[in-house]
Amino acid sequence: EAYPAVGAIQEIKELPHTNINSVNYLLKTTKGKFVLKHDRVVNPVRLENIARVLAFCAQQGVKVPVPVKMKSGKYVGRGTYILFRFVEGKLFSGNTLQRDAMAREFAKLHRALAICPVPFPAQRPHTRLYGTTFRLPGTRQLIHGDMQPGNVLFRKNRIACILDFEGMYRESKMREL
Repeated sequence: EAYPAVGAIQEIKELPHTNINSVNYLLKTTKGKFVLKHDRVVNPVRLENIARVLAFCAQQGVKVPVPVKMKSGKYVGRGTYILFRFVEGKLFSGNTLQRDAMAREFAKLHRALAICPVPFPAQRPHTRLYGTTFRLPGTRQLIHGDMQPGNVLFRKNRIACILDFEGMYRESKMREL
């Protein structure tokens, strides 16, 4: 009801994944496939900002999960539920074509994050878990915060989607390296 763009739900099933902080459900509907994510850790305001950043990046042509707006105009539903368009793909196989594709798409992502108008906190989430962090020199911009091959889906040897933006924060691009 909150997501009119989805249509009638035909099937719901939990998706297997390794993130202990969230649960993802695949929704098959009359208008396609979607992923309903319930994040148990990220607060709703931060999650709404993440969704706004992802929507901006998708408009810039970056392959990221595309959030679906609710009737209210927001992305985050009651609590910390958010809906994304489903992206089919496989994890990194280790070949050079996929590695080169990741480098190009990560560069495109950083260009979009550098100009993203969404206000976002500067502190790294869960800093207490990572210990003290020092600030790197250079311009601070939004960064992914967990760039690694396990957070990328591929179709053949092309990027289908970059995933897992819950660790996003403002810092020098060098932090990603």
